[in-house]
Amino acid sequence: MELSELDDTAQSIARALCVLTDAHTDAAPLSGAQIDALRAVLALPLPQESEMVKRGRRRWEMVRGGRLTPGLEHVALGMAEHLGELPDDAGEYVFALAGHTPGYVAERIYAALARAGFDTSRRWGNMAAQLRDWASGARDDRAALLSDLVSLDDACPDSVGGDFWSLTALGNLLAATMYSDSSVNEIDRAFAHDSAEERRAWLDAMADAYGIDKAAVAAQARHLQKITMPDARLDEWLVAGTPPLVKPSPVPGVGQILTDAQQTALLACLEADSSWMAWSAANVLINLEGGRVPWDGQELFGRDMTHWPRDRAALFHAIALVSSGDRRPSLLARAASSESADHRVAARMLISAVPRLDPNGSIVEALRRDADLSVRPKDAQQATPAPTHWSCNYCRTVQALDTEDCAGCDDGVRPRS
Repeated sequence: MELSELDDTAQSIARALCVLTDAHTDAAPLSGAQIDALRAVLALPLPQESEMVKRGRRRWEMVRGGRLTPGLEHVALGMAEHLGELPDDAGEYVFALAGHTPGYVAERIYAALARAGFDTSRRWGNMAAQLRDWASGARDDRAALLSDLVSLDDACPDSVGGDFWSLTALGNLLAATMYSDSSVNEIDRAFAHDSAEERRAWLDAMADAYGIDKAAVAAQARHLQKITMPDARLDEWLVAGTPPLVKPSPVPGVGQILTDAQQTALLACLEADSSWMAWSAANVLINLEGGRVPWDGQELFGRDMTHWPRDRAALFHAIALVSSGDRRPSLLARAASSESADHRVAARMLISAVPRLDPNGSIVEALRRDADLSVRPKDAQQATPAPTHWSCNYCRTVQALDTEDCAGCDDGVRPRS
């Protein structure tokens, strides 16, 4: 093919490739004419960047940018080798162009730029900054949690508990709180929005509920506090945070072990900002069914919780139901047939945890046929009769089944089916 048969862009790239090949073969500096040929390439527009476009509240689509003109990546690699002879803006152009090339080519271009003294570290800039922020926040949260754990037994001498090689007591308490299963965001919320007093009352009650030696926990937490090297402390923390082979369970008769104040502290966790605290507390409170509690379950069941997301509202109502004593059967039936979707979800949630509360399965069967898709268990969303609508888990607005995003708020989406 003759050069004249190419379009202007292809001609510029072809000339640049010839210039760079000659310069490499001759091992000589670029001439003025050769630099002018490369200037023509530096004037070419770069392809449009690819971007993620939001098509819905949980749907994103990658929209690809323009394609890189063939041969341009080889020009970029060659120009990076001659960066000191080119105009001042050449480094920026080559750096930007590298982002449009395949990974293995990009790395060769970045390496050549670095050899020429061009700073390529910012290609990781945003990611590195985000990782630093995340790591710093995680360290702060761990430090605060260690202080909370030490407070479980302030008078404990350092030698009590021991077991510093496996940190068993500390690890068991972390497992009881579902630490390793909880999201980083929810753990962070416990330290950003919930008070130290609330967290420490929660940890105190959780330790007693699971029969964990609080003095040993405090001693092991104090041991970690004394480790000054961040990496060494993190290694020890990872040991403690590894879930045990046998998942811990609340001790039998937990309702007789916990004091009224401890039970009340766990109940308050249902309204903690952090779902980490709320759900782990509920795992204990669900075991109080049949025992005496220092609150009126029926009164709690009637509380308006619509300012909470539905899963948290239903969790609160489920604990109210299970702790309502002799009135539990009637309240459960009332919840299952309630006009409130929150109450119906609470009934579903409770029976899922304590199946014997629905001995003949009639409540579960009714909920599996619920007209509201948001109430049905996941495995019944396609069951007949088909649901007629769904309701938002945030603002509770009722939506048509073919509506994906809630019209009443900025967060709600149709349940996945």
